[in-house]
Amino acid sequence: MGIPIVIEVAGSAEGSQVREALADLAETYPHSQVVTPPSQKGVPPYGSHARLSCGDGECRLEGASAEALARTDAFNADCQELLGEPAGTDTPSLQEAYEAADRLSVHHQERYLSAMLWLSTCCVALVLAFLLYDEAELRLMLVAYGAIMAAYALLYRRVTRGGHHERYVHYRVLAETLRVQRHLATLGIEAFAADDFPWTQREDIGWVRAAVGAVIACGKPVPEAGQDQVKEEWIDGQAAYHRRAARRDGRKAQASDAVVQAMLAVTMLLFLLTCVLEFAFPSVMAREVLSISICSWLKIALGCASAVTLFVSGYYGSLSLERKVHDHERMALLFERAADEYERKPDQDARHALFRQLAREEVIENGTWMSYCIEDRPTFSL
Repeated sequence: MGIPIVIEVAGSAEGSQVREALADLAETYPHSQVVTPPSQKGVPPYGSHARLSCGDGECRLEGASAEALARTDAFNADCQELLGEPAGTDTPSLQEAYEAADRLSVHHQERYLSAMLWLSTCCVALVLAFLLYDEAELRLMLVAYGAIMAAYALLYRRVTRGGHHERYVHYRVLAETLRVQRHLATLGIEAFAADDFPWTQREDIGWVRAAVGAVIACGKPVPEAGQDQVKEEWIDGQAAYHRRAARRDGRKAQASDAVVQAMLAVTMLLFLLTCVLEFAFPSVMAREVLSISICSWLKIALGCASAVTLFVSGYYGSLSLERKVHDHERMALLFERAADEYERKPDQDARHALFRQLAREEVIENGTWMSYCIEDRPTFSL
């Protein structure tokens, strides 16, 4: 199971040069099955990763992107390692490929969010450790500061090397494209959904286009379904999903804003209290609690309020929540209007045109989502 690397062979596929070239590709990308289309006739132009031409004693791989081949192989490696799918000769159907991409995207999303949580926590701990060292004169906190900084650097290195954020985004793009393609296929609409990505994004997700084309060219046939069934699963299902997602991300955005507002209020109150004590009751500022002056405690409290704000902005700020809420609301409205239009147009051709338009809108929206989410990668900032 896995997405094959499909190579279109120019001329006969029986030559020893061809077999050797295909064997070299299989060795270079060990987690992928390198195949040639079952029939050179009628193979769609998007059905192969590259074209192999042999002549003058050598074979040339044309139209191949090393990144596309590597990403396909990495996806198959994740399928084997994380999903427990054995390498084999079976090519998944559009539905099976979608389910695999969806599960892998969720897996890497969870790892990415966990990493962002820990990185943001390290930032808060660094601020607190420095304040306790500087204001409370606890020399042990200097050691803690160094240990936290080292842990932060190691965690950041592990996160970036694991590529969880990038894989989460790319696998989600793949999953959504496969889902849209499956809906089109069940309706018998001959269209290639990946062609709807804006031209400026096709280079970034070239491997997605090749992967979807490979599944179509070599995968299992898709059973057809009635328009009403597809409408319920696609239009109604997506409308409900986007409404739920808008509410979910909206609650997170509200919680983030509430914490920031609360920390702003706490900071202002601590500032006013410090001013009053500093100018009206200076003797109080010199008193000690747990061997630390009240003046130092106030400075530590002010620093902690800033650190909590830093944590919220570092963690929730990386999720682009307001943008996502806006996008979910727009997409929910799109599908709700599509449901009304579906009922008003009982003609089969008109409904096919509606489904085709929805596919285009979803793919474009998917590309837009990718364009801003890919910028939310973990950064090393202290």
